[in-house]
Amino acid sequence: MYTAALTCSLLATCISMFGLTRIAVKNHDAKLPKTLSELAASEESLLNHFRYILFICGTLFAIAIYGYVAKTIHHHVLLAAAWSITYVGELALALIPAKDKHLKVHTMLARIMGFGMLSMAYIYWLDLHAGIQIGEATLALLMSVLAILTILDRRRFLFYELPFIFFSHASIILAVIALH
Repeated sequence: MYTAALTCSLLATCISMFGLTRIAVKNHDAKLPKTLSELAASEESLLNHFRYILFICGTLFAIAIYGYVAKTIHHHVLLAAAWSITYVGELALALIPAKDKHLKVHTMLARIMGFGMLSMAYIYWLDLHAGIQIGEATLALLMSVLAILTILDRRRFLFYELPFIFFSHASIILAVIALH
């Protein structure tokens, strides 16, 4: 199951990094900055692309976490809960666009999902051993700083949001590797 978990995690990370970065780079407007979700909701084709990324990557990470990491890690119940919050939030974000009357709900779901992602990094930090703990601690602390910056500096939200997501992916990959 290790090979499947690692493959799913790496594939999800590649799809996410390429797809989300592409949306951000092609659609970012420095004069009118928006979140990744708001950029995606601005056009139907972008929204569909964004949804595919969330569904595919979330499901690939779910295979890795539910199928391997949560079965292997000591704090498996906490991890499964944190991942469930993240995964349900991700699927809900894909279904509820970040625009008009849905924006407040979408934003709340995004924060809940972000909390789940950050929680997972801290669980890995507490649960894994030696050198891996240093890597997970670094990722968890960087993600914490980025989360705070998304609140303090809304104009650069996108520049904090993307690394937060990608550090979360790295945290999962590191956990999969550490548990082998």
